[in-house]
Amino acid sequence: MTTRAFVSYAHESEEHIAAVRRFVSFLRTQGGIDARYDLAAEHERPDWPVWMAEQTRLADFVLVVASRAYRERADRLVPHDEGRGVQYEAAIMRELSYQNRPGWRGKVLPVVLPGQSRDGVPDFLLPYSSTVYHVTSLTVAGAEPLLRVLLDRPRHVPEPIGPAPVLAPVPTSAPLTEARYRRVRTRYAEEVADAWRSIRMDNLGDAGDPGRIVRLPLAGLHVALHADAEPDFQRARTLLGQRAADRGGDGGTVEERIGALVERGGKLRDATLAGTEDPTADAGVPLADAVARHRVLVVRGAPGSGKTVLCQRLGAELAEELKRGGDRVPLRVRLADYAAAHADALAAGGAPGPLPEFVARSVPVPGASPAQVAAMLTAALERGRAVVLLDGLDEVGAHREAVLEAVVEFDGRYPGNRLLVTSRVAGYAAAPLPLPDAAHYLIRPMAGPQIGAFVRNFFREVYADATRAEALLAELAEPHRAAALDLASTPCT
Repeated sequence: MTTRAFVSYAHESEEHIAAVRRFVSFLRTQGGIDARYDLAAEHERPDWPVWMAEQTRLADFVLVVASRAYRERADRLVPHDEGRGVQYEAAIMRELSYQNRPGWRGKVLPVVLPGQSRDGVPDFLLPYSSTVYHVTSLTVAGAEPLLRVLLDRPRHVPEPIGPAPVLAPVPTSAPLTEARYRRVRTRYAEEVADAWRSIRMDNLGDAGDPGRIVRLPLAGLHVALHADAEPDFQRARTLLGQRAADRGGDGGTVEERIGALVERGGKLRDATLAGTEDPTADAGVPLADAVARHRVLVVRGAPGSGKTVLCQRLGAELAEELKRGGDRVPLRVRLADYAAAHADALAAGGAPGPLPEFVARSVPVPGASPAQVAAMLTAALERGRAVVLLDGLDEVGAHREAVLEAVVEFDGRYPGNRLLVTSRVAGYAAAPLPLPDAAHYLIRPMAGPQIGAFVRNFFREVYADATRAEALLAELAEPHRAAALDLASTPCT
């Protein structure tokens, strides 16, 4: 769209009028500007006040040509009947500028033609505190600053804004001596042990108190889970939801009948993992043994299979050991929260910030600043005495690749620490953790004895009622309760 400009000037002399005529001709023929002025309209016998107001309002820019007479008339330094056109146009510009100064300040441009100076710019256009456009010659080069504004073609285009750098905070306290390291570590252990030792569960009441909220101790609910090693996790298929067609059980105790039902599905599941129909497939290993056996461990499971509780319980146990004189420091991170906290950097293609600082901000420690906690966690990582628990890789979403790169970079920067990553089964193979020494395990659904222990623990902690637990177990043992048994085999559904 062609830029429209209204040229406002004073009929100061024939020489000045001729200079303005040449300026307008240059703008139109060489500058690509639809420049308009009064000489082109005088044959129409216009109503000049209406014409001036209309030209001023319709123009994209108003070009005020500086001269001594223009400044005197616009600044009301002459009688009211001298240069009425300039006085009227200046009054219109002052009015519009007063009404909308931000919009009109960049629309009215003072122009100094050859032979003139900024002294000819009226005061309301701020000749010495704002930009004045000098046209040194009627050429593109001589009028370049003005043309760049009129055509919106700036000389200098700013570069795109890149991602913000990750800058470590300047320490606000004394250096981290060994004594300070141990003191902050102890306070951190006390805080996270208290925060992680229980889980909140809502709406666990009965008819008398349906909205009851309970904090359940993990130690009281704990049931040892088992897992299957996945030598080739990309070919391993999800185990959950696969059950043998025949769910029946014949006699035996409640737990034996539940175990028989789960075992039928378990054999089929084992054969699926192994790629065979061998019913004697490995029964799996306790998940605690898998955690102790591998420096880098990926634990996959279905929703509710116990992945988050595993991270929380392991972190709480390590914190309790720290309180008793141990030296392994847990860092527990929900990866979706970590990605969300650095969403701006990730969206710009950058990397998320340091994990120690994120953990320090997430866990307020009385008597220690976040900078002190971050310094302690960094020192533990540098010493190889940290256990990093990264929960919910599948929940990261759009920035999963960037978060995976950050985890790999983090593991390379702090080698020797233990790393546990959890994820749902679905979607993991599409973007797995790219660490060559990472072992992969798949959480098994609970078997009969585990279901029995979990149900009894749960009713003991929540309701202090063993009879309700036995009634539920007896119901689950019935063959027609296969769907409920599926739910019961995942402890957190």
